[in-house]
Amino acid sequence: MSLPKKILLLVLLLIVFMAVCVYTKIGQFTDEFSTSTPQEATNQVTQPLQNEETPPLTPEETLKKIDEPLVEDEEKKGEETQKNIEKIIEQNFEEKNKQTQPLLSKENIQEQINSVLENNSIMFQRMSYNVTKQSQDTVEKIAQILIQNPQIKIEIAGHTDAKGDDSFNQMISEQRANSVKNLLIALGVEENRLSAKGYGETMPLVPNDKEGYSLTNRRVEFNIIEE
Repeated sequence: MSLPKKILLLVLLLIVFMAVCVYTKIGQFTDEFSTSTPQEATNQVTQPLQNEETPPLTPEETLKKIDEPLVEDEEKKGEETQKNIEKIIEQNFEEKNKQTQPLLSKENIQEQINSVLENNSIMFQRMSYNVTKQSQDTVEKIAQILIQNPQIKIEIAGHTDAKGDDSFNQMISEQRANSVKNLLIALGVEENRLSAKGYGETMPLVPNDKEGYSLTNRRVEFNIIEE
């Protein structure tokens, strides 16, 4: 065989050998790809992403995250404080209005008390210092006047007619005055604003009859003694 033909044959053999090698490599790559699972393929794709580190926050961003809840809490506290202040101001305003309301004079209050007693004198059970049920309503009206005018103090004066012994009349007048005082305290009047005194038969409003009887003289009075 001539030399040129030998060279051509060697070239052809080399080409065939290279083609076989390339084909073999392609087949191996295809087999490996087809046998890998979808999860492995996903892992291969996402692995670089997972390995990426989150960039650190700047000082300003960190401070903002810390301050946000604190600012919100401070705003709530501020609103609550403002409401409390408004409530206190309102209460003080109402109290000031009460204090600035004009007080009745001593004379006007005494007139109110006397007006109540004019047609509703305080009566007691016979031979007793207990107030009758009807007269309890009168005492309640007096109590309301005293509660509405806390600046005054009252003397509760008990009186009798001339029937009976002087010492007995003195005792019964004192007992009846104290009975009314205790009833006023029970109705809400402060004890330190009340005093009770019995005058017996010594201060009649009208003359007693021949036997010493007088319904008018058997009475309880309420006299303002201090403002």
